[in-house]
Amino acid sequence: MCYYNGQRVSRAEYIELKGLAKPVKKYNFLNVGVHNGFNYAPCAILVPSADGKDFEITQAEWGYVPGFVKTRTEANIFRAKYTTLNFRSENLFLKEDGKRSMWADAAKNRRCLVLSTGIVESRHVPKIGKKGQELKEQIKYPYQVSVKDHEYFFLPGLYNEWLDPETSQFVNTVAIGITEANTVMSQIHNSKNRMPTILTEELAWSG
Repeated sequence: MCYYNGQRVSRAEYIELKGLAKPVKKYNFLNVGVHNGFNYAPCAILVPSADGKDFEITQAEWGYVPGFVKTRTEANIFRAKYTTLNFRSENLFLKEDGKRSMWADAAKNRRCLVLSTGIVESRHVPKIGKKGQELKEQIKYPYQVSVKDHEYFFLPGLYNEWLDPETSQFVNTVAIGITEANTVMSQIHNSKNRMPTILTEELAWSG
């Protein structure tokens, strides 16, 4: 007789069960502990399908590049000058001066999800001098923050398909949405009081 049967299968085991191990191998950009955004390396994003009913996992360089940037050198200068790793949720359509934001078109037409298994932010603590006084110099203590009971979660992203003239190929580039730090993150990222926007599953899949 069999009246009780366990079927607790981990995601990794499910991949093996479904025979997906080989297709997953091509997504080598998924097997990274922590991405350093300033390397502009490939990261995993989920882009809506044409019918809006599904998502495709693809890669994108972290560091948004708009279409008017014409060369790879200009792209790297632009990224460094404007730090396009992130965009402020408050400035999606209008900048603080009231002018149109460079994110406006992407916010309407090129939203995506950025996969995360843990974000890294640093807490800034002043160094203490020999007399016990706080110094201007600070020590950074990095924290890796994840979501309890979730192996992964999603951050909102805006992407742009940029033509790389050196390869004559289109390259996805992406920025991650940030917002005001919540109670927990304000204690960690205490220098700027900002944090990536962490989406609930309902918000992530609602598009």
